[in-house]
Amino acid sequence: MFYLETARLLLVQTPFEVLENRLQQDSFVAEIALPTGAITVTFPPEWPGDALVLFPLMIEQYRNAPADLAWGGTLIDRSELVAVGQIGCKGFPENGSIEIGYNVNPAYHRRGYATEMVSALVTWLFRQPMVDRVSAECRVDNIGSSRVLKRTGFVRIGERFDLEDGDLYVWEHRG
Repeated sequence: MFYLETARLLLVQTPFEVLENRLQQDSFVAEIALPTGAITVTFPPEWPGDALVLFPLMIEQYRNAPADLAWGGTLIDRSELVAVGQIGCKGFPENGSIEIGYNVNPAYHRRGYATEMVSALVTWLFRQPMVDRVSAECRVDNIGSSRVLKRTGFVRIGERFDLEDGDLYVWEHRG
C-alpha cells in the first residue's frame, strides 16, 4: 500500500471499495486501513474532482494487475478525516522521469494542501533510485497550480497544446 504523511495530510492508495463506492454515490463514509490502524474518512461530493474519470481504469487495474497501480492516491485531512483531493504519478518512471498530477477539492483551495503534499511526494520520489526527474503540467490559466509548482522547486521548461485541456505549461524538477 502506498502511504505518505505530512503535518496535516495523509496520502493513501485509494482502496478498491472507495473507487467503486464513488462511482455509485456522490458522498459516503468509508473505513481506510493505514499502517497505524483504521480510520473512518468522509468522501464529499466534490471529491475526487477531475480524477473521477480515471476510476474505471483504476478499478480494472485493481482487478487485473494491482502491482501496476501508480504511486499516489487520496489526500485526507488528518484533523477532519475528510478526503480533500487526489495526487499521484502518471505511471512509473521511464528513463529516470516520472510525471505527477494532483487536484484539491475547491472547498479546500488556498490552504497550502497541494504545496504540502506535492513537496512530500517529490521528496519521496527522489528517494527512489529510478527517479531523477519529476515533471508536471498545468493549464496556463491555472495560477494556483503554477504557484504550487514554483514553491516546490519545479522550473517551467516549456508549453504545449492539448486538445482536451488547451494550452499547458510544462514543468520539471531535478531534485
